[in-house]
Amino acid sequence: MSASSDEPNAQPAPGTLQELFPALARPTPSLPLEPLHPRVLTVEEPEGASLVLTCWRNPGGAAGLHAGLRPKVEAALLAELSRPASELVELTHELRFLRLAVFDEISGDVPAALRAFGLTPVSLEAVQDSGGWRDALAHLRGEAQRLGHVAPDDPLSAYQADILLPARTADGIRALELALRLRLGTEVFGTRPGALYAHLAALTPECLGITLTPTCEGLAALEHELGSLTPGPIRFIPPAIFQALCDFVAVIAAREFQRRVEWAPSDADELGLSPPPLVRAHLDNAWVHIPLGLHLLRWCVMPVQPGEVVPPLADWVLDQFGQR
Repeated sequence: MSASSDEPNAQPAPGTLQELFPALARPTPSLPLEPLHPRVLTVEEPEGASLVLTCWRNPGGAAGLHAGLRPKVEAALLAELSRPASELVELTHELRFLRLAVFDEISGDVPAALRAFGLTPVSLEAVQDSGGWRDALAHLRGEAQRLGHVAPDDPLSAYQADILLPARTADGIRALELALRLRLGTEVFGTRPGALYAHLAALTPECLGITLTPTCEGLAALEHELGSLTPGPIRFIPPAIFQALCDFVAVIAAREFQRRVEWAPSDADELGLSPPPLVRAHLDNAWVHIPLGLHLLRWCVMPVQPGEVVPPLADWVLDQFGQR
């Protein structure tokens, strides 16, 4: 890890996507047709890219479906948000949909089980009329055949979540993301602690009209531009901005709260997956590993439920790194 201060002898904790979500590491050709398909497909469409999940068989009712989908949804989103800058320069699609195709009857309140992921029912007529859905289902049938199974042409039910930027600042966010991608080049989270935040701070005055400081106050100003409290959709933060936001949090911990913080470089693993942003901080006289990427995904990206009150991200940062 790259450190903000002393370099202790403690070893870094697991932080790759494979270690956080082991199903990603399993080789697809040797898999049986499990209730939930281990792979999440990415399908590019005119409106943007979709992430497609598959339920082949009843995974244990609505509760089992929720429990099985949660790590897959989080892993798929984190894989997209953790793409290195070298990939992002060439990336042309923006995530727009999360989709789930279900090929079996599932007992219980399935819509309630899927609400946490922003997934709502889609009519089969709409599925048949959608080029994106048709492409996804064709890929799924192909994967099933490679595993020695025959998949039905159409699912029994289908669900979809929108993945959206906040409407009022979407143009500024897209401009900031593009400028940040170009500025980062091959920069990887954690290689130079604070570098992504520095680039972000240099670009936000022009793109978003705000000036950042390495404080919770500065974080609140950025969250106001990036965040959305609209219930329902997945609240997208583009990858370069997301990684810089994680870097920003670590910088606040080191500067405002005077914590010793070490950054784990997000170098790609043997499968080409870049681990989500991870740091460790010296808290309560011990080194604690903090998966910033996963924390910020759950706090800032996953859907808000109707009536839910989401505290500011700065509150979490204060609770995590403030003096106790």
